[in-house]
Amino acid sequence: MYSLMRKPLERLGVDTPQLVTLLGVYLKQDFRRQGSTLRFGKTEAVIGNKAVLFLSGVYIFMGLVIGIADVTMQIDVFGYCVILLSFTMFVTALSVIAESSNVIFNDTEIDVIGHMPVNDRTLFLAKGLSLLAFSLVIGLSFNLFPSVLGIWAVRSGLLFCIIHPITAVLVSVFATSLALVSYGVLMRLAGKERFDSIVTYSQIVLTLIFMFGYQIMPRLLGATGLSISSDIRWFHLLYPPAWYAGLTMSVLGHASPIVLALAACGLFAVTALAYAAVRKVSTGYSASLSKLTYDSTKERTNQNKRRHEGIHSERSIVTLLKNLLLRKPVERAVFSLVTAYFTRNREIKIRVYPTLSYFIVFPLMGAFSEKLNGAMSTFWILMGAAMVPLVGLTAIEALAFCEHYPAAHIFRITPVAHLGEIHSGLRKAAAICTVLPCFGIILILFWVVFHSWITAVLLIIPWLAVTPTILMLPFFFKEVIPLAKRYRKGEQSARIQVLALLSFIILGTLVGLQTAAFRSTFPYWIFVVTSVIVSPISYLAARGLSRESRPLIPSESSLDSDAQIQG
Repeated sequence: MYSLMRKPLERLGVDTPQLVTLLGVYLKQDFRRQGSTLRFGKTEAVIGNKAVLFLSGVYIFMGLVIGIADVTMQIDVFGYCVILLSFTMFVTALSVIAESSNVIFNDTEIDVIGHMPVNDRTLFLAKGLSLLAFSLVIGLSFNLFPSVLGIWAVRSGLLFCIIHPITAVLVSVFATSLALVSYGVLMRLAGKERFDSIVTYSQIVLTLIFMFGYQIMPRLLGATGLSISSDIRWFHLLYPPAWYAGLTMSVLGHASPIVLALAACGLFAVTALAYAAVRKVSTGYSASLSKLTYDSTKERTNQNKRRHEGIHSERSIVTLLKNLLLRKPVERAVFSLVTAYFTRNREIKIRVYPTLSYFIVFPLMGAFSEKLNGAMSTFWILMGAAMVPLVGLTAIEALAFCEHYPAAHIFRITPVAHLGEIHSGLRKAAAICTVLPCFGIILILFWVVFHSWITAVLLIIPWLAVTPTILMLPFFFKEVIPLAKRYRKGEQSARIQVLALLSFIILGTLVGLQTAAFRSTFPYWIFVVTSVIVSPISYLAARGLSRESRPLIPSESSLDSDAQIQG
């Protein structure tokens, strides 16, 4: 394989020995033993990336569920492929976008490798291939069981288990190349601030598209009840997953002019995007990355001007609020540090902001879905408020990781009377930056849906009461130091899925009780009063489990855990 690819890559201007070396380094960083966090007087090493293994297991299970659904429902092979490849494309695209901040836009790497004789195409391709490897792990994990079970789809055959993994790989390459080309163009056209905003909001848009895809896709596939039409329409030519489904249909012997057109579109698109990424977008990559890393003098001047213009209001309002909410100096310092990263650091924003779109999906799904009626519709609408604490958990988990994690050595040398002062500052920063704005949006949404602001307020009060307890979950039996861990591929997603599973059981139960009370199964005021009374008790119990009264003893060691690992 290496000998076959060497000459074509060299004709594109890629140094293959350097490419192999760089790619090996990136893959080792992602999947091999390395220090992962700063610990007080301890060394922590990770033998393998357990987060990626966990995500693979999750997606394998999801693929198994969909494969079994195919066997029981007898879906046509074309619709079956479109469903699988749609999920594959969106998941891999979201993964590439989420991880791009630590790979394509690594601000610190430019100081390490920028002066070395590595050309732009080699460096860009190595990073792109490392992202592709991660997306392939996710995509192929999901399609493992469906590739076999799809044999029993209508009009399918034994060749399906061979061609479907190939189309899944092509979809992953398409999604990765599309993300790389889009970001490469943005790196050249947009300034640093605008670029950060575009990258952040693009993931939010993709998340919303994925979440609402269940409403759009059945209409594209001509679904009626539980059956999906096998007809291929002209508008499938505008939908990339349908292109690669057409390739599957061609191999299975169901070729027709429109099927061949779909297959041709898919092959042409993935080839053109991959070529554009390597040949065109990679040109000037180092210069564009340096431009994003180091602000221009004009941009810094404008930033300083805006800060000076708002300094009076900040002193009069923000300082007052800090004095009221943050009584202890350590708590106030952690709050200021975390909020600064949350509002200004691209890496943190890319990992946190897209999750803010999750909580609004459930109310809209319950309000506008034709399939949900009565209690079920109310349940999903109220689930929006229950998702807000989960958004806060996501923010807390994301704020544990940072590209500047060596700076967390400050916690080694600073005596802190109580660990809870650090935890409290982190929780309050996550609550101010995510939880309160989300509750404000949900309040307005409930007001619109139920046509009463009083009803909206009464629906949100129980969740305001229970949120402090839910936000304590990441702190049970352990120390959580903000911004003190190096981020590794898939780690945040794996941790969030575990927390979501644990909290979803609790939150789902509470939503069920609230739905029953709201629909007059029992008086709603009983649910509200009980929530308000029980929440402080549960919060105190959670604080006891977190053992936050312990002091944080400084360590004499100033060595990073990476330097302590042998081999």
